[in-house]
Amino acid sequence: RVQPSLVSAVVLASGRVEGVRTREACCERCWAEALCVSSLHDAGAALCLLQTSPESGAATVLAAEVDEAWTRCEPKRADGPPLSLQIDASVPGDLLTDLQRAGVIGDPLREKNWLNSSLWSHHTWTYTASISTAQLGSRLGRPGSRLLLVFDGIKMGATVELDAARLGVAADQFLRYSFDVSDLAVGAPRTHTLAVSFDPAIHVDGRFAACTGGWDWAPYSHSYLDGAHTMSKGIWKSVYLAAVPPSSAAILHAVPQIFYRGDYPTARLEEGGHAGFRVAVVVHFEAATPLRGTLRLATEWGPPCALPLSLPAGASNATIEAAARASEVRLWWPNGLGGQPLYRVSVTFRPDDGGSPVTVNRTVGFRYVALVTGNDTDPSFVARASGREGSGSHGMLLRVNGVALFARGANVIPTDELEGRWSAAAHAEMVSSAAAARFNMLRVWGGGAFLPDAFYDACDARGLLVYHDMQYAQSGHSPKATATQEAELRHAVRRLASHPSIAVWDGCNECQVVMGTPTGVYATFVMTVVASEDASRAVWPSCPAAGWSSGVRLLDALPTGRPLVTPKSRSRIE
Repeated sequence: RVQPSLVSAVVLASGRVEGVRTREACCERCWAEALCVSSLHDAGAALCLLQTSPESGAATVLAAEVDEAWTRCEPKRADGPPLSLQIDASVPGDLLTDLQRAGVIGDPLREKNWLNSSLWSHHTWTYTASISTAQLGSRLGRPGSRLLLVFDGIKMGATVELDAARLGVAADQFLRYSFDVSDLAVGAPRTHTLAVSFDPAIHVDGRFAACTGGWDWAPYSHSYLDGAHTMSKGIWKSVYLAAVPPSSAAILHAVPQIFYRGDYPTARLEEGGHAGFRVAVVVHFEAATPLRGTLRLATEWGPPCALPLSLPAGASNATIEAAARASEVRLWWPNGLGGQPLYRVSVTFRPDDGGSPVTVNRTVGFRYVALVTGNDTDPSFVARASGREGSGSHGMLLRVNGVALFARGANVIPTDELEGRWSAAAHAEMVSSAAAARFNMLRVWGGGAFLPDAFYDACDARGLLVYHDMQYAQSGHSPKATATQEAELRHAVRRLASHPSIAVWDGCNECQVVMGTPTGVYATFVMTVVASEDASRAVWPSCPAAGWSSGVRLLDALPTGRPLVTPKSRSRIE
């Protein structure tokens, strides 16, 4: 029994439940909620309040007249040793999908199963694997090679250990992590233990898919981290060993950027009759020691070119360029306007002292995409706008190879809340279906994730332009100018910039950028980093936005290298 009084009950955000007629039913509801510490039941009003702790991040404070009609129920939580459970894991994948596959839980998205989250949200889960150096054999590389353990994606906070020695902490779903494990190849062959432990106490600054644990199209969880809903976790992308030959360097990224060499076109570019393109490939290296060597660029359309290099120890980059004349390449077009020819680009670094060469291949297409905000059908505007910065207020459209495009498309959200259910085939089929429906554009939404390679490859092949948000959506997922988030942005752009389908980089979902306010970070940090990595594409502050007052070319919204600033006042363009 509860003594009569007026109390302020700290209640779960969804914890005022009407129509609960018995104390037992109210107790059961509390037991089903991982964050419920007690419940209060009023039999006369058939009302149940599910109380939580203020630290849960899911609390609402309600005033209630609590008298002798109310009864309290505190769920009996299991005491004793921690839960011990071992199941097979799939990598890439996620924990919830593995639990379902093992028969431990039902389908997490059936009825309200996702709310019974204590099993996956309140415990530390550890992925383990054995690495036998005897079985790896030649994959360890030549004697003296550096060996890197690479995680393309870890979702939620996790500690990575090898033979109980800590390698580091992963705290960003969208960042590739690599660790030097060269000691694996030292000494007699033996078996090593790799462990990745997901600890719910590790803070990640919201660097996971914002739709995790709910959106207006997905069910909301009752588990939280730093005020943001949580649900799935796991090693959601590939894990592998990469051997760097002795006296050589690792190529971390090869980033082709394509620039049209002619004047701003307002009529369709003609095959074989346009001004051609400049191809600049930015190659990012990591070397254990200083090196001299030659960087070679080979293309499918023209003669190779070479650049002598002196690489310092550590991270560095170099840019090698080639021309693509109109007579050598065909134009890439959006769906419905023409074909989508693609060309291979290869970069090879060969050390001078006879070390092993390292080669990376990318695929590119040739097109010029302008994000148009002024009336470029008026020749006088085009003449005035040349050399000027900012955005116009005439409207917004894309002009591709001189052709004004009527955009027909859709917003792309993750194909499932559980990454373990994703597949390359499903992403390719989605794009094929969009092309068959005569779409010519898709938007990668900022509340989801940077998508699998299969999605972007399919967009390249089928002519689907991509309007690409960075993965920010406020509500616990707003940006902070940290080294981790800067690394995330640089990795994402470097990984994707070769795709001709990507037309526009955008800052975020539903977070209009206003300088001097908390959203100003999208201009001063997020899109500044993006623009520094890719000068070949239009950048836009956010969705919605009022455009730019400086930092981009007025005619096509390509970055100029000057500070990105949004207007103080102007009508928004969605």
